[in-house]
Amino acid sequence: MVTEVQRFTHSPANTLKKWADEPAWGEPLVGFSNGADPLYVFYKRDIGAFYRSPLEFLQSKYPDTAFDAENITVISWVLPQTAATKRDHRKETHFPSERWARSRIFGEEFNNKLRSHMVDFF
Repeated sequence: MVTEVQRFTHSPANTLKKWADEPAWGEPLVGFSNGADPLYVFYKRDIGAFYRSPLEFLQSKYPDTAFDAENITVISWVLPQTAATKRDHRKETHFPSERWARSRIFGEEFNNKLRSHMVDFF
């Protein structure tokens, strides 16, 4: 799974659509947590009652299926800015750098493609 996120991040889909298709994102960080992690109870208390734990989300999405929080794995990834984007952005004092703005637009397009790709992968 981690390898597939990394592989897809190295594909041509990860682009700022400028500068010879420079990537929008750097090397992804991928992590996992258990659906019964007490952190989800803290989130609900800290964020508000509207927050759904992984168990609550699955129960609402699939009401006729029984789930056990201990058997739920949450997969998360972070797509970090590239060194070039961070370098350019540090120079700005008022508006975002062009690379940052492009990563916001085209990078989110890529994130949508990555999500769809991972659904198909599973």
